[in-house]
Amino acid sequence: MTFKERIILVYRSVLFQAVMLGMIAFTQLGIKESISELGGGGLRNVSTSNAQQAILFAVMIPGAPIASILANRYGIHISAFLGSISGIFISTALYENSRTGNQWYIYFGAVLSGITSSFYWSSESTVAILYPNDRSRGLFLGVWRSLTTCGSLIAGAIAFSLNIHGKTTSSVTLNTYRVLIAIQCTGPIFGALVSPPEKIIKPDGKVLKTNIVEDLTVKQRIMQYRAIISRKEILCFLPLFFSLFWWKPFENNFVGQKFTTRVRGMNSFVASVVSLVTNIAMIALYDCKWVSRKNKTRFIWIGGAAIKATFYIWSLYNVKWLEKHVKKSKRIDFGDKYFKRTYIPLLLANIASEWMFN
Repeated sequence: MTFKERIILVYRSVLFQAVMLGMIAFTQLGIKESISELGGGGLRNVSTSNAQQAILFAVMIPGAPIASILANRYGIHISAFLGSISGIFISTALYENSRTGNQWYIYFGAVLSGITSSFYWSSESTVAILYPNDRSRGLFLGVWRSLTTCGSLIAGAIAFSLNIHGKTTSSVTLNTYRVLIAIQCTGPIFGALVSPPEKIIKPDGKVLKTNIVEDLTVKQRIMQYRAIISRKEILCFLPLFFSLFWWKPFENNFVGQKFTTRVRGMNSFVASVVSLVTNIAMIALYDCKWVSRKNKTRFIWIGGAAIKATFYIWSLYNVKWLEKHVKKSKRIDFGDKYFKRTYIPLLLANIASEWMFN
């Protein structure tokens, strides 16, 4: 085998694609999640970040199915490349707002991020399901999610180190955004290296079929999508999907309004560590041979739901308790007597979300 053939073999391998998918997540989703963990996107005014997130998801609701249909028409690799710039618009908009108070780019950036994020989510999930075989799916998901979490981990460490002296309630330092945006700008490099499924070389020698379907009309594609989302399996997952994303707005507002700047920076780092450890544990569970798939599913569902329910009950109690016993203007810092009781529930939510998201 020549050197060129070996390079091609590595480049078209399933593991290489897992790494590329993970690096896209590292530079986009990982950094974006880390900024989210700062509370209010790191801004002083949390309501600005709330408006941005509302626009982002409002665009993604119709955008995700459209992106999925287009991915099946023009190819997953093109969708992956478009998704590799999804986080840049959010971060640059937050930076510009923090620097100059610019509002219009916050909303315009949310629209652009919503469009490109639709391609990101549709392509990454398709690659994660289609490319690996059953034996290596846990490894594939583990590589992908671990790199995502590593992105949050590194970004969180940067955010914490740059804001460690922030005992006030102001926004995070501008240097925080500059460093994280620079990392995100490398995303398109990895997006360009994602291969279409028909060119993948699997370890067992099997060849994947292309996901491109050219003989369907637009109406047929829409009806096909409608049939898929109407399946009972998808409908049963809806409560899970909602619970995974409901807690983020709560964390976004609670951390942004109740904690000092340096605690917000610390949360960006610690939450990533907790997610990474949880992700490693889930890899071991997915690929273990002595537990049936049915029992794995039950354990993940019941365990994740129990942790998530504990978080919601504890957090709601804390909100009421803080209203009665702590001044509204007070910001919680390290060493405060109620720091642990208000912060630990956030870690439980991170465990449950990573647990169930996988």
